[in-house]
Amino acid sequence: VRGAEPTEYLMPVVQGKWTLLMAGPGANCDAEEDQCLKQLFLMRQIRASMGKEKARLQIVWVVTDSAPISEKIQQAYDKEIAGVTILNLPANGPVRDQLKAWLNEANANGPALHLLDPNGARMMRYQVQENAPDFKKMRKDVEKLLKWNPIGKNG
Repeated sequence: VRGAEPTEYLMPVVQGKWTLLMAGPGANCDAEEDQCLKQLFLMRQIRASMGKEKARLQIVWVVTDSAPISEKIQQAYDKEIAGVTILNLPANGPVRDQLKAWLNEANANGPALHLLDPNGARMMRYQVQENAPDFKKMRKDVEKLLKWNPIGKNG
């Protein structure tokens, strides 16, 4: 999936920083056992574990439904504190269709977390399953990319 670029809708947000991206509904995302909350927590922990390099990594959640995001989630995953940007998928139209097609193209094997480079190209995808993605593997991948690839350093 490497090299696939997101739509113009996402480019202003992902341009200039390494990005961990997830897409999913906002409905019921405040339940402790919900997969959405587990993914947000995992991405926040990956970012926090990067130490001084964490400013080069951001988290983007594309909300795929019209459900409101709970105040508790908005506070826990605030952009200033946790580095999370919450975007709503457009309600309808060609932008929505294009973004859904881009997400579905990469998610042929089921939902996944995506790692995008500072130019918006998808570098890696991590399958979302019962015990996946693995924190240690993701952390190691992101750590290596940030160490050996200078792009996004000043972003």
